[in-house]
This record gives sequence, structure tokens and C-alpha cells, in this order.
Amino acid sequence: MKATAEQSMHSKAIPTPEVGRGEMVWGHGVAPAVMCLVYSVLSGQYLIQFYTDVLGLDGQQLAWMTLLVKGVSAAAGLWFGRKIDRTRTPQGKARPWLPLAGLLMECGGWLLYGVPRLSQTGRMMWVTVSYLLFFCVALSIYSLSHALMVPLATRNTQKRDQLAMISSLTTSMVPGVVLAVGMPLLVRWMGVGVEAQGRWLRVMGALSVLAIPAALLEYRFTRERVTEEWDHRTQPISRGRQLKALLTNPVWLQTALFTLLLTLTNSVVNGSMLYYCNWVLGSSVQQGAGIQILVTMIGQSPLGSGVLALWPLVRRFGRRRLAMTGFAIAALGSLLTGLAGQVLPLAMAGVLVRSVGMLPVYLLPAFQAEAVDCVESRSGFRADGLSASLNGIAVSVAAGLGQSLVLLGMERFGYAAPADVAQILVQPQALRSFLALCFAYLPALGFLGCTAVLLLWPGKKRRL
Repeated sequence: MKATAEQSMHSKAIPTPEVGRGEMVWGHGVAPAVMCLVYSVLSGQYLIQFYTDVLGLDGQQLAWMTLLVKGVSAAAGLWFGRKIDRTRTPQGKARPWLPLAGLLMECGGWLLYGVPRLSQTGRMMWVTVSYLLFFCVALSIYSLSHALMVPLATRNTQKRDQLAMISSLTTSMVPGVVLAVGMPLLVRWMGVGVEAQGRWLRVMGALSVLAIPAALLEYRFTRERVTEEWDHRTQPISRGRQLKALLTNPVWLQTALFTLLLTLTNSVVNGSMLYYCNWVLGSSVQQGAGIQILVTMIGQSPLGSGVLALWPLVRRFGRRRLAMTGFAIAALGSLLTGLAGQVLPLAMAGVLVRSVGMLPVYLLPAFQAEAVDCVESRSGFRADGLSASLNGIAVSVAAGLGQSLVLLGMERFGYAAPADVAQILVQPQALRSFLALCFAYLPALGFLGCTAVLLLWPGKKRRL
């Protein structure tokens, strides 16, 4: 009877007591990579370009809308995190939410780009509601569930580090290659202006269909071994006790602040990259597309060999020291990119140095899992759902601030939307300087901030 109950606790595709190759490849590699590709393309820099260059929406209104939605998304993250913590099923507490997230993400993708031809006010209302549903519901459910897959998969720290690196590598490399090569070429074909909206809808809608099989694949090839250890007949720990356990733990606070700074930095970089390539290093959407391909390919080039080198480096120096060194290098690379101005070879050299320094980012899930384990060792209970919710709030707010900063700055410094992809424009010098600030100088400060957190926080004595 006991064996039968234990057998029902996990997916039939994952019967092993420890993480195996199939689980690594499919559950933590392929499936998250496809899912990340879907939401990166649907909700990233190309959604902002769709709003500004296709629909012609006001940048200031978009900036405030983004901040509003991110605030609501933070509250939604807390609610969904609580629901995950209270979920009691034979399949675990986070895995059962993955199929629902896939379905909602597909529907949300069609709504984001299927904006009816209404008045300016009517379109802005549609954009706000669809943006709210995608980020506050679909993406919140998936990001919280997915974030718990590595921490709940095993307590074996070596296996957990491997899962973290595999998951981070695939969710960066696959979307990165598509964003580097496929999307700039597709944007050339889709075009800009209101007449191009139908082509944008067909491409983005077709891509969103991949969300359902990806979510089902991740559900099938993952297992919550840590969840299986707990007696599911016990009452859930109150939110107040969980919150106190998290906020009084220096290691968890260190990791949360580190996550916040890193997300804000990446959000500013990603939000400005497309416009930086188009109007600082180039002078049209068509010319900028080729530069985007070059920038992204150079940025992705260290991933293969670099991530393979991470494992022996982590074992020798530890995660914290490796991350501190890497982010200091990333800051130097960002500074070089900014000083290069419009000299493309120097700017690309800076991008390469920054990409090498950012390799320790792929250890972030392992940092977060270790922090939750530290909370459990001190308090006697786990707070996975609340921890994921609070980290999700930090990520959501930081991403919203980064996007809003870029949009408000572009509006303030006179961004002129092109009429078509081939139109040559010379944007105002103030705008070009602002884009260089966002793509190079602010990230340098952000990476130095991450280094300082890891260096100075009281949790530094713990070997992370």
C-alpha cells in the first residue's frame, strides 16, 4: 500500500529516485527552452516595437500602463504563490499548474497582437487588458511553477547545480538564437505601420501555439522529490510565519536583492537593444536588423563552452566568488561598449566581454534553491511558494521599471517612429545618448551593484 502511494506521487515518466538524463534533457532543458522562446518573443522587445512602430501608440501612456500592470502582477504573484503552497496532489504542488499556464499563454499571445482597429483610446484599452491578462495571469502562473522545478527536484546540490545550468543554458541559447537571427529577418518581412498588423498577428499567433505542448512536456518530465518528503496531511504554514522566516534570513535576502538588481539591469539592456541597434549603431530598422543579429550572436557565442567551463569553476571557487568576478567583468564590458560610441568593432568587443562576465547568471536558480534550503534549515519548514512569489514580484517590478524607463526616455527625447523598415532617420542626439546610457552605462552600474551585494552582504560567509 505504501509503495503504491509513493508510486502515485510522481509522473510515470520519472520513476527514478534521483534526477536522470531524460528528466534533465526534456523536463529541464527542451520544454523550458521552448516555453521561454514563446514568452520572450511574445512579451519582450518586439511587443514594445509592435506597440510603437506598428500601432503608433504613445510612449508615455505605454510606460504608465507597464508600471500599472507590473504592480497588479506583483499582487497576482503573491496570490498564485499561496495557491501553489496550498496545492496538494499526487503530482506535487507546482507541476499541476504547468498545463494551465501553457493554455493561458497561447490565448494571451493571440490577444496581445490581435488588437482591433478601434479609436486610439479603444486600442489602448484593449492593449491594457490583454497585457494585464498575459503578464498577471498566464506568465505569473508559469513563472512561479517553473521557478520551483529545480528547487523541488532534488536536495542533491551537485544535481541541482547541473539542473540550474542546463535550464539556464537552454532558456538562454534557444530564444537567443531565434531572437538573434529569426526575429530581425521576420521584422523585415512583417514591416511597420498599421498595414503590417495582420502579418504580426499571424507570426506571433503561430508561435504562441507552441506554449501548450511545451508546458505538457515540462509537466510530464519533471518530478517534485522534495515535496514528496512532506506529510501532505499537515496544515499549511501561515503566510506570516513564512514571511518572517524569509525576511529574517540573510542568505535569502542577499539572493532576492541580487535577483532584483540583475533583472532590472537585464530589463534596461533588453528594452533598449533594438532601438540602440536601429538608431545608434544604425539609421533604419532594416540596417538595425543586421546589427541586432550581430549583437545577439556575439552575446550568445560564449554560452556553449562557457557554461561547460562553469561546472569545474564552481567546484573550485564556489558560486559566490565566481559570480562576483563575472559581474565585475560584465561591468567592464558594458563600459567598453559605451565608450566605443558608433565604432561597431569596439562596441561588439564590449558586448563579447560583457557576455563572458554574465555566464554566472545561469547559476541563479541554484542560488535561489540554496536560499530556500537555508530558510528550511533554520525554521523547520519550506516556503517555496512565497519565496517564488516574492522573487517573482522583484522580477516583475524590476522588468516594469526597466521597460518604463526606456519608453519614458524615448518619449522625452523625441523618438520618431519610422514609416517603413527602409526609411533612413537621424534620431535626435539626446535620444541616441539616452539609448547608449541604457544599453551600456546603466548596466555597468547594475553589474557593479550585483558584485557589491555578493561581496558585502552578511550572508557572504556561507559558501554559496
